[in-house]
Amino acid sequence: MSAPTPLAPPRTPRLPSIDSTPRASAKPPLALTHRFAARSPARVWVPALGFMLLGVMGAALGHVWVRLQQIQTGYALSQERREARGLAETQKRLRLEAAVLKQPQRIERIARVRLGMTAPDPSKIHIVRVARTAERRPGPPASTALAHAAAPEAGP
Repeated sequence: MSAPTPLAPPRTPRLPSIDSTPRASAKPPLALTHRFAARSPARVWVPALGFMLLGVMGAALGHVWVRLQQIQTGYALSQERREARGLAETQKRLRLEAAVLKQPQRIERIARVRLGMTAPDPSKIHIVRVARTAERRPGPPASTALAHAAAPEAGP
């Protein structure tokens, strides 16, 4: 063996460090390139917990808003049902009033008392008979035809 030359400095053993460890590739490991790798664990979870807390609070506010809308809709529905019952009662009362006003006895009484009407004299009642035809012809309405049939014809 050859003896070391006196001009070369003696070799001192070096301790391995993170930067001087031998690597198979030139890229650093993924853990060292991640942006949170240099942070402490508390600094990593604080933003994540903040976002989760905001999400939970948003969901809670959304739930409260939906519940308030449900309550308001319930109150509005209750109000509409009350109004519908009132309108149904008013309609029932008006139908009853219309039935009372349509009674033939009432109409006859008003005709005799207020309007001075009387029953017609039987001698003034004339019955008009109209011959029926097999086919219907276009012409004036039946009431006009009856009026012409009842009127005496004027001769020359």
